Amino acid sequence: MSATRAQRRALRRQAEDVAARMAAVAYDFEGEQVERISDRHAKAALRRAFHALLLAGGEPLAIRLSEQEARGFPRYRSRELPGGVTWLAVGFDPAGHASYAMQSARANGGISEEMSSEAAKVLALCRLAEIAARPGLPIGTPKGRA
Repeated sequence: MSATRAQRRALRRQAEDVAARMAAVAYDFEGEQVERISDRHAKAALRRAFHALLLAGGEPLAIRLSEQEARGFPRYRSRELPGGVTWLAVGFDPAGHASYAMQSARANGGISEEMSSEAAKVLALCRLAEIAARPGLPIGTPKGRA
């Protein structure tokens, strides 16, 4: 997000209120249908992530989620990874709209928990970069015919 120093200062002053409003209107665009994020744990995680994003001047970042927070997201419920770690990446698209992406991973075989956690974090940030690369809602290829 490209903002002046004065705009970044104003965002930081209002970060808590703005983050709460952003989390309140968040949607899950993955899967068969668009779903509003309604779980209180998921909203709290989004609020925490958006707050950190605003304090960081709009620079993309990722936060680690608890299992309870991750379960609150509709996408995660359909692809739950018990015993894994989940990261939530947040950022802004070119039009200034907030976006998020999630990624989970689990230690397996010779891969350590620390390595799988770092991989999940990096993949969440990569997915966010893909989503936020273009303005507007991250809606994929249309299904059916008009």
